[in-house]
Amino acid sequence: MAQSSICIESSLFSCLFVFLPLAEFHKIFFTGRFGWNIGFYNDFYWKNFYRKTIRTIKMSQWTVNDGIEDVDDDLLSSPTIGGREGTIYLIDVAIMENVEQFQLCLDCIEADLLKRILINARDLVSVVFYNTQHSPPPSATLGDDEDMSTVVPSNCAVFIPLKPLSKDLIRYFKSFSASDDFFNFGQQYGSSGGSCFSEALWLCSRLVIRCNYRLINAQIVLFTNNEIPHMPGTEEYNLAFVRADDLKENNILVDLVPLVDGDFDFEPFFKEFLCIVDDMEQEQFEYDQPMDQQFKYLNRINSANYRKSCLRHMIFELSEDLSLSCDVYSLTRNAKKPNAVKMFGENKQVVVGKRSHYANVRSQDNQEDDEVNVTHKVLTSQLYKSQQICGKEILFSPEELIAMKTIQNTGLRLLGFKPIEHLQPRWMIKHCLFMYPNDKRINGSTTLLRTLWQTCLDKGKYALCALTMRRFTPPKFVALVPQTADKSGNDGFRIVFMPVETNIGALDAIVKPMPAPTPEQVDLFEKLCKKLRFKNGYDVQLFCNPSLQSFNTNLESTVYDEEAKYVEDLTLPKLQHQDDKVAPFLDQIELEFGSEDVGPRPKAAKKDISSNDFEAAIRNGQMNAVTVDQLKDFIRSRKGNLPPRAVKKDLFEQATKLIN
Repeated sequence: MAQSSICIESSLFSCLFVFLPLAEFHKIFFTGRFGWNIGFYNDFYWKNFYRKTIRTIKMSQWTVNDGIEDVDDDLLSSPTIGGREGTIYLIDVAIMENVEQFQLCLDCIEADLLKRILINARDLVSVVFYNTQHSPPPSATLGDDEDMSTVVPSNCAVFIPLKPLSKDLIRYFKSFSASDDFFNFGQQYGSSGGSCFSEALWLCSRLVIRCNYRLINAQIVLFTNNEIPHMPGTEEYNLAFVRADDLKENNILVDLVPLVDGDFDFEPFFKEFLCIVDDMEQEQFEYDQPMDQQFKYLNRINSANYRKSCLRHMIFELSEDLSLSCDVYSLTRNAKKPNAVKMFGENKQVVVGKRSHYANVRSQDNQEDDEVNVTHKVLTSQLYKSQQICGKEILFSPEELIAMKTIQNTGLRLLGFKPIEHLQPRWMIKHCLFMYPNDKRINGSTTLLRTLWQTCLDKGKYALCALTMRRFTPPKFVALVPQTADKSGNDGFRIVFMPVETNIGALDAIVKPMPAPTPEQVDLFEKLCKKLRFKNGYDVQLFCNPSLQSFNTNLESTVYDEEAKYVEDLTLPKLQHQDDKVAPFLDQIELEFGSEDVGPRPKAAKKDISSNDFEAAIRNGQMNAVTVDQLKDFIRSRKGNLPPRAVKKDLFEQATKLIN
């Protein structure tokens, strides 16, 4: 049998499909067993895993008759989710000649440290200087005996040993970056004026290998402005590429951040060096511009990541004696604003609040004196909800309220089937869910649900069901619409929420006839829309969540005792910029559509108003002349029935009835 090799350019997921058993592939991509979240990890993590996968494929040939047992074990093991990542910031001291570039380097590291501690505080970080004149040990406030046991070559210095992130570590680096002379850097470290790049790489490798933690990823972030660390043909030049092979074998990546204002030439040295470390051909070498690399570390865009797991495990009742188990997944996830946290200003401790209920009861010892009351605490089980029914106050206990809310158990209940043609697109008032079977609770659920799915596809039907997602919540009517992988991504049922009476309303766009624009008007606004577009296209990475960004900024200022920085909301439109773009079209818009006279705005209601003026406003129907609080006070003074949760229009009508 002729051998056939696997294409190196295959995607990561196609490689997983070939080498992972089918059962494991099903668990990863459908049940979310491993909880994959690609956005949570850095780019170098997946680059490292992809590099190991391709490297193993290149080492062996695969034939059709070869079984999966002959494949290397590294491919059968999925990447470990979680664990620690190690990052070493390697700084060329030669950039100290330009203090602005050195400060830029420290700012990049500080921003990256603050980003990493929010993602995973278990990560290891280290800061190493090379091309130094002296090699002092790390500071006593950070270094341990184990950290300082590594032999440091000459002209290199370990500023922060490889250790887990902590508040004290970041505070120490912040104080170093903010000091005027950088902790007397010239005398303590100095600059040798030479180049010991290969020795610095050896030191970084030793720090990673001899650390006492199991790292899932390791990376060296190199800050330099030297395009040629060693001249070609020298012993140090050849030794540097030997170190590159060592980094490749130890799965240590290198990310180069050039600290230059203009272009950086990779051809003399770093193109071949980075290709060896990344195990790629030089024809495939692509690298960002220096400004883009600096922007990647300086600017932090905080985003909330969610695990790829199911929302609910529930039972699908087809009849009284037939059920199956299934999982429900969410196709979209709403961005939630972080809850406010109250803290004491003195010791920064979190304020914990507890709610208690108290009642005033007349004392039994002083029955003659009616004014003596005793306040005692009421337990939650002693609370009752009252409701006015036919003029009488009816009390309901918490158990009775739960019983009234529990109409059916948590899960799905089949009600019937209807043609898919009857499902109107305007009924999609809420984002859909996705349902997939699960054999863990009820064996045979996958076979039964697949039969139901195939039958619904063949007959063009959807299943009408009652869904109860959580306890103590009323059921909702949903439609189980069958979908296929070629159209919607996965085979299964899409859960569509059916509208109720409160969701039905009249839209002006449907009730009123729409005006028919002329071709000139359409062309005018097409030109206007082109002026208001993004130049380089829309990218979600350019707009951070302002609430999450503000929360993290306030958190950092509280922890490090600093003044909170101003967070600019990039999601708000730039009105002045838009006005400048629209200004040339205003005359033509007025010529095509005409001008519309806007009447004066109604005057706001006065807070202080006399009773005569108030009654006159009610009789004349001037609802804008009175406020909601004034209407409520008037209804209470006339001993009227104040409707609960009433809007201003209802209160105004009630006040009109009382006056008339």
